[in-house]
Amino acid sequence: MNFQAVRTSGIAGVAIIGRNYNYLAYGQGRPSFSNNRYDWVAPEFSPASAPGGLQPNAPFAGVTEDAYCGGAPRVGYPDLSFPAWTNITTQFGKYTSSDVKLEDVEIDGFGVAYANGLGCASNADFTKIVNFTGANNAYDIAIVQSQSRNVELRNLNVEHFYAALTNSDFGLAQGQFNGPMTNIAAADGYEIFRFGNMAFAGPVVIDNIYGENIVRIGDFTGNAAFPNPVIFHGGMVDLNEFLHGQIPASYVTNNGPVTFSGVSINGNQRIGTWATGGGSVKFTDGGSWQCASVSPSSTAQLLAIDYSGGCLVGPEKFSIQDPVAATYYSAVGARFDNGPQQSVLASNATAAARVPMTQGLRQFIDQDNRSWNMTIPASELIDPASPGQVPALPAISNDVLTFGYCAAFQTMHPMAPGVIVQHNGTGTNFVVTSVGSPLASSRCWPATYVMVTATQQNNLNVVPGTNNFLSNNITAAALTGYSSRIGGPLITLPTRLFFGEFTSGDAKVAKVQDSNGSGAALTRFLAAGDSFVGPGNPFTNAGGTFSSYGANPVSWPIPPVPISLSAVTNGNPGSIVMSAPARSSGTFPIFPFELRP
Repeated sequence: MNFQAVRTSGIAGVAIIGRNYNYLAYGQGRPSFSNNRYDWVAPEFSPASAPGGLQPNAPFAGVTEDAYCGGAPRVGYPDLSFPAWTNITTQFGKYTSSDVKLEDVEIDGFGVAYANGLGCASNADFTKIVNFTGANNAYDIAIVQSQSRNVELRNLNVEHFYAALTNSDFGLAQGQFNGPMTNIAAADGYEIFRFGNMAFAGPVVIDNIYGENIVRIGDFTGNAAFPNPVIFHGGMVDLNEFLHGQIPASYVTNNGPVTFSGVSINGNQRIGTWATGGGSVKFTDGGSWQCASVSPSSTAQLLAIDYSGGCLVGPEKFSIQDPVAATYYSAVGARFDNGPQQSVLASNATAAARVPMTQGLRQFIDQDNRSWNMTIPASELIDPASPGQVPALPAISNDVLTFGYCAAFQTMHPMAPGVIVQHNGTGTNFVVTSVGSPLASSRCWPATYVMVTATQQNNLNVVPGTNNFLSNNITAAALTGYSSRIGGPLITLPTRLFFGEFTSGDAKVAKVQDSNGSGAALTRFLAAGDSFVGPGNPFTNAGGTFSSYGANPVSWPIPPVPISLSAVTNGNPGSIVMSAPARSSGTFPIFPFELRP
């Protein structure tokens, strides 16, 4: 059915069932939700030279709007026959429509259930799709031209799809929604949104979304200097792979801002990646996630889950405005329903003396309610193409990564169980499980390196219903460009702030006491082996003099090279001993990172 050159027209109370239904219901291989859209239409509907399947201008569709406007496409819909009295002699170039409404309509079993703007960018605006049901369609709703304007989507219930909504995969690929999207329910699909042209989409605001058995939330990309924002207000989305086995490289691909406000999301059994594509992701107003839902089997996995909360976003592009529990585990192998460990994404925790570092933590609030900004060192970039850093190329066997790592880098940015290595290009995460003994290599300076072993977390498939590796979606050859070493899992933070007197060139810190002048409980909050790292360049050991405590700027006493505490002693006051001497003298906070008032 095609609407052409009409105003305030519509259909209501009908069901349209297409011949793709049985293929998706029985022949496609459910519940294997393919990331290839051509797997979602029966082969007989995908000829290369005739309408049908997923042709750009003539897909196998249930309902279209203005499919015969514009010039004749290379592959278009069949010619129409008109009564002689109409004097119509052309097939294309028809007038366009406006204010078309679909209400209480069900469309199942097509390449596209409803497509708007396959032929041209003119009108086809103010479309309203209300109380809509779609099942076993490759796509449910395609709005793909730039004049559509103010599309209303309300009360959608879609099931088993490659992409529920798109603005880019057909026609001119310039779809403008720019209207309310309310109460969208989606189940058993690869991704809900496929917006490949955010330059035209308009602000995308979704009020109340429900997703069940979904692989990805979707794509919000496209070449735009100022991509339109995407805002989710309320809802729940289940991305668990229990039925389909897919752990994607990322849940969202975006080059603009995406905000989850009051949205609860359930992720995969392993550590996922929230977003790739360079855009930001923000959780606010109680927005939260529950990821890495399998109890950690090793200390390395426990540390990485505590740091990431099970879903890694990355320090440069992450924002969270509410304290949200980052982990549910208190020990290796702990049951999921155990009480949560005191690990939070905004540190005002006082229930525990020591808390793990997390990816969202940027500010520390001490026992006297003073706020401190933390200077967290940037992630180290790892380049497999640099033999002076990676003397033994990465290799992947099943879900295990190995690579060589030069000794100089191991000193400055140490690999250890729990460290996360994220491939920047794809968002693939690896958790370091072991570091081998030094080996000789003339490529390194000094001439030794260590072999690093890590377990892959995402961008792979597991056996449905288990966490057992099945197949990989990336090869070692694809790990080109930079990866980031994220060492935050190795940091434990004290929840009480102490101060001490540092002396340049001396590893001992004297007169360590809290704001009450006591160091009697020092060992509750600090322990031998705790890692500390100061600001600056670890290769030049230059920390700068930009910190100000008192009247004169002074250098932070901890060098930019990771050190540890050798000894912690209670007392009034107490004392600590570091593994390296202080770089400057003065009274400073005792904290793993530089603190600024």
